[in-house]
Amino acid sequence: MTAAVHPPDRLGSRRRLRKNAQLPQHGLVLVGHSYGGMVIAGVADRVPERVRRLVYLDAVIPAAGESLADIRPEFVAWVEGARGGKELLEAATLQAIDADLTEEAVRWVSARATGQPLATLRQPLRLSRPQPAAEVACVWCRRSWEGDEPLPVDVVRARSEPTWTHVELDAGHLVPLTKPPMLADALIGLH
Repeated sequence: MTAAVHPPDRLGSRRRLRKNAQLPQHGLVLVGHSYGGMVIAGVADRVPERVRRLVYLDAVIPAAGESLADIRPEFVAWVEGARGGKELLEAATLQAIDADLTEEAVRWVSARATGQPLATLRQPLRLSRPQPAAEVACVWCRRSWEGDEPLPVDVVRARSEPTWTHVELDAGHLVPLTKPPMLADALIGLH
């Protein structure tokens, strides 16, 4: 049996996060792509005084107590099936997620990426507050959702938040690899 360890739990105590001399003590902008939405939500919950803005980049946007499997069960079932029960989600699986990803980009990612333990996909996120204290922006990659009906519950929930900023890009899910200039312009535009 594998222990489920959620990345925000690996970050350590609030005290250690506050003492980290490498990061500013306030005004941080955290950008989470894909599963990274779970991570930035956890960090912002633990040190809200340091975070000015959360940017969910085509990311899962969890509510307290939710796991990725709760929010996107079909995706988690597909990943678990594609991996054949192995523990890690490997970079090569990414090409099936975004058709714009070239073979060269797959090789580049594969040489640098580490797998993600599949147990993290079912690990609920513990949050102490129902809404983040920080400003929130969502950057949606339109081609990620084309033809998906209904939209995932977190996307529907996020789009109904009137105070959140929403930006759409004509790109697939792996926009940091396939269209970095477009993404950079969008992120700069949020400032």
